[in-house]
Amino acid sequence: MEVFSCVENPLGGSIPDTLGLWKSLTTFYSGGCNLYGSIPRSIFNLSLLVNLYLAENHLTGSLPSEIGNQLPNLEYLQLRDNELTGVLPPSISNCSNLGYLEMDNNIFSAAIVDTIVFLCRMKICYQK
Repeated sequence: MEVFSCVENPLGGSIPDTLGLWKSLTTFYSGGCNLYGSIPRSIFNLSLLVNLYLAENHLTGSLPSEIGNQLPNLEYLQLRDNELTGVLPPSISNCSNLGYLEMDNNIFSAAIVDTIVFLCRMKICYQK
């Protein structure tokens, strides 16, 4: 499977760790699905992932420090409207194809803009 989309379906529950077994996955859209818990670390092993959309859920925890090294093909990352904490890891700078990043309405502990200044063409949406 290359694309998984279930946007705006009231699934509830957490994202299964087995998602990391879908090695050919390039797009994962599960925004507005009433998901909770942390984002499984296995997702960050999907090196072919281009689009990750998990906005409008109840996800908690922080992003792994190695996210930029593990997802080199990432172009679209939307995690807005969750309950994520911590900082946006500096390794995100390794995602040289990243053109869209939306992280507003979370509980990050530092200004994201400081971490992503290098991505000039990016649309940045961040609010505390």
